[in-house]
Formats: sequence, structure tokens, C-alpha cells
Amino acid sequence: MGMKSREYSKNLTVTLAELKKIKKAQRAMYKNGLVKLEGNTLESILGTVSTILGLVFVTSTPTGIVAAITSLVASLGVSAKDALKDMVYTGYFSMDELIEFLEENPKYSKIQVEFPFIEYYVDGRTIRFVSGEGLVKKVYKENQGWFPVE
Repeated sequence: MGMKSREYSKNLTVTLAELKKIKKAQRAMYKNGLVKLEGNTLESILGTVSTILGLVFVTSTPTGIVAAITSLVASLGVSAKDALKDMVYTGYFSMDELIEFLEENPKYSKIQVEFPFIEYYVDGRTIRFVSGEGLVKKVYKENQGWFPVE
């Protein structure tokens, strides 16, 4: 069926709890999907954070993500797979800064982040990963609204 990929940025609005789930999901996709494919382990971990899957990764079920990653890994050459692993690692690793930002600034209940994504369409399935560092664009204060970040 072929494979297509694209890279782009998109703004997502997230809370601290959602960011922690996104990081957990992406780390699991890295460790239990791209580094060493362990479908049952990956599906189990993704089940604990399933509420954020569709928002970030397009595919909204743990089973769908495991199937998409399995197809993707089988379709990528070694150098393309290594490049993807690097991007996915950078994406999940850099979420620590966003998590720390919200933990250190409890006056903000959510933030709007411009995330870089890499998205694949393979064997009829779409999956995307955060591929780098997210940039905080706006912060939200309860009862006060959104404020741009300079």
C-alpha cells in the first residue's frame, strides 16, 4: 500500500496532567515500539493514558497505535528508523521542560504549545509523534484567560 510521511507544527492546548500522559505514551512508543517492538507491553502502557492518544498521536486506541507502529517499523529502512528513533526520543525528552514549566508556575492551568510532529501514513493507518521541542505560545490563568508568551 505504500507509505507517506510529512513533518509539520501544530498548536495543542494541554494541562500538566495531559503533558505527563503524552510523555508516558511517547516514551512507551519509543522504548516498546521503536527500540524493541513489544506490542503487548506497549498496548498495556498506552491503555493507562488512552484519553490523550487521539489528541497527540492521531490514532486513538492502544491497539491501533501498536498496529501502526508494527507496520511502520516493518516499512522503514535502518537509517530512516534510526532517524525516527532520534526524533521520538527528542520529543519525549523535551517534554520535561514543559512539565517543569507548569509545575513551577501553578498559576497557569494550561498552556498552548506549538509541537513539531512527524506523521506517517502506512498500510491504511496514520500515526504521528512529537518530533522535537515544543514551544509555549500562550499560558492560561483561571478566571483571567489566555496570555501570550514572549
